[in-house]
Formats: sequence, structure tokens, C-alpha cells
Amino acid sequence: MHLILYQPGAAGDMVAAVIDSKDFRLIEGRILPAKARQKFTPTDFNDIDVQMHNWSTKYSAVATQYYDYYRERNLDHILIDTSYDVRVVEWCLRRAEKVSYPHHTFDPKEILYNYMNIYMAYRKATKVIDFRDILNGNLITVLKQWIDTPLNEELYHQWLKNALTFFPFDISSYDTQNIICR
Repeated sequence: MHLILYQPGAAGDMVAAVIDSKDFRLIEGRILPAKARQKFTPTDFNDIDVQMHNWSTKYSAVATQYYDYYRERNLDHILIDTSYDVRVVEWCLRRAEKVSYPHHTFDPKEILYNYMNIYMAYRKATKVIDFRDILNGNLITVLKQWIDTPLNEELYHQWLKNALTFFPFDISSYDTQNIICR
């Protein structure tokens, strides 16, 4: 099973759906997972172990945001990297607010938390998708480096067309200081 590690708003569900479209729907530029694929609230790593096992019997790709779990278990994963610019982290969180969490506003601490977690994951990752590659239409080329099963290219191109219309990529208005770590 391919594990996709991503921050909120960085298209993790879409990447998982491109690899394995089972139980996903594309509605108005949003990838919506069926209930069986939705996030759950674990009480500890053992809960995550059980859920990962359950998912692995049904799916070939799953997207999660369990940063600490990946570090603790040292699991092979595909990382969607946004850590090259904290403004991109903020843009993703603002996108997540609009798409998935309309009643929640991410504060600066959450921006820093997500930035640090993605950066720490980047330092250990062996399979990295630069978020710019997703936005620039290069996801399929990047995934083909690691995935040898058919990819849902049509779903990706539909998502790309709709997602950026719904929430255009523009980080120029963010006051957050530009941080480039590499």
C-alpha cells in the first residue's frame, strides 16, 4: 500500500485517488472519500496500526496526516512537500479552510506546526512530490517513478482544472516571511 503523507490542503486525497480511485468521488473540484476512507481520530499508534491494516486490505493508496506515526514507525511513504516556502504551507491551510474546514480558521501556530512537520518529514523522505509539480500538471510523471499500476490521469486533470479555479494559487498576498530551508 502506498502511504501519502501531506499537510491539510495539499491534495493528499487527490494523489491517493489518482493511484487508487476506489471509494473516491470528484465533486466541484474536490476529491471526496467514502466514509471507509475518511480520517479517523486515533487514541494511540496502535489504533493507527489497526486502521492501516484495514485500509491495506482494501486500497493500494491511502492519504494521512499522521506525522508522528510515520516518524515513530519509520514507514516508507510518499511525501507531498510544501516545506520549501512557508507561504505555500499557509496557502494550503487556507485552501483546506475553504474546501474541508469551513468553520475553522488556522492560526499562525498551526501554520508553523504544519511547516515544521512537513520539513521534518522531508528530511527523511525518499519519495517526494514537490507541491509545485502537482499544480504545474506534472503529478503523473512524478508518480510513474514509483507506481507501476495504471494511474487515473483523467481524475487528476479534472481536479487540476477545477481546484485552481475554485481556489487560485496566489501566495503574493501573504505577510508570512518567505522561508526557504533548502
